[in-house]
Amino acid sequence: MLDANILIRAVLGQRVRRILEAHAGTTSFFVPETAYAEAEEHLTALTVKRGGDPEKAMAALKAMAALATIVTMTSMVSSKPKRSRDSAGAIRRIGRY
Repeated sequence: MLDANILIRAVLGQRVRRILEAHAGTTSFFVPETAYAEAEEHLTALTVKRGGDPEKAMAALKAMAALATIVTMTSMVSSKPKRSRDSAGAIRRIGRY
């Protein structure tokens, strides 16, 4: 799960971008749509502050997002997970489900 800070670091820096690109073929990355929106909201100002081109930064953000799956809040909330018989007691003890 990538948050807005990771997305921004991937655009403005090199290390995070390289890590994401290196693992994109073997790892699934997910970005909540709210994190993408937050990165989009702050990236222009951060880029200008650093003397960069905001249009290039936004294009880079879209490229980084293309390495991931953008998820909505409704897609992150799934039906109740199926539990094995052995986990029923543990679930009762911790008060979940």
